[in-house]
Amino acid sequence: GSGVGVPLGTEFRQLPCKYSFAANGGGTGTYAIGRLPQGARVVGGFLDVTGTPTAVSGTPTIAVSVEGANDLITAASVLGAPWSTVSKTLVTPRIETQATTSILLTADRNVTVTIATAAINTGVFTVTLEVLG
Repeated sequence: GSGVGVPLGTEFRQLPCKYSFAANGGGTGTYAIGRLPQGARVVGGFLDVTGTPTAVSGTPTIAVSVEGANDLITAASVLGAPWSTVSKTLVTPRIETQATTSILLTADRNVTVTIATAAINTGVFTVTLEVLG
């Protein structure tokens, strides 16, 4: 093609961010699992739960964010979707609606996992982000 409308230096890539509660910690708090530069645009991605999270006690919630709280995966209980079964689900920005759902990073940002309410001792998941820039 002519390249019209394609900015120079823009590349499409996938950023897999894997997290294991047993290996990386499962106490309440926020954990960095990846990093993206300012100006990158998250246009899609998916969550792949390969080991369901198990609470030490209580009912913990898990959220995944990059630019603002809950922007990739809204905080949800480990007892329900998307955490309660081994499965794949889409994150909030969607390739097919990237004009309205993509996330433009205003600064260098960590991809973070936030555990709230109670601790988690087992479980593994990967968030794979589709990124421009």
